[in-house]
Amino acid sequence: MKHRIVFQDQTARKYVAFTSIGIILIVAGVLLLFTSLEEYVAYLGIGIGIALFFYININSFRSTHFISYNRKGITLQLLGRKTNGFSFNQLQKVSLEEKGLLIKLKGGEVITLSRKRYLEQSLQQLFTILKTKTSSHE
Repeated sequence: MKHRIVFQDQTARKYVAFTSIGIILIVAGVLLLFTSLEEYVAYLGIGIGIALFFYININSFRSTHFISYNRKGITLQLLGRKTNGFSFNQLQKVSLEEKGLLIKLKGGEVITLSRKRYLEQSLQQLFTILKTKTSSHE
């Protein structure tokens, strides 16, 4: 059975907005704890802020094949719970071969994603992301 990889672009407006609102609510909630207002308002703000963080990260917990990336780097959570993360300037070579996707990092580490394990569309999307982000960092 071939697996589909779930992708999350953390620079998308939705994630930036939820992260910003979450931080603001948590900071405001902590500040309200030290004022003379009712405590439930502070706890409500902190709770909603934490819920927003949980919402934007839920895919990483419920998906076994998950990739998140931003402007500087990428995190691959594949093959069960094994996680690889690297910045795009560490990427030496990426190629889509007959066996699968080959990712070679500076320092000699090689990550191979097999065509037998993952859908072609997922490998192609990851290849495109890596090529695009690598070319913008050169």
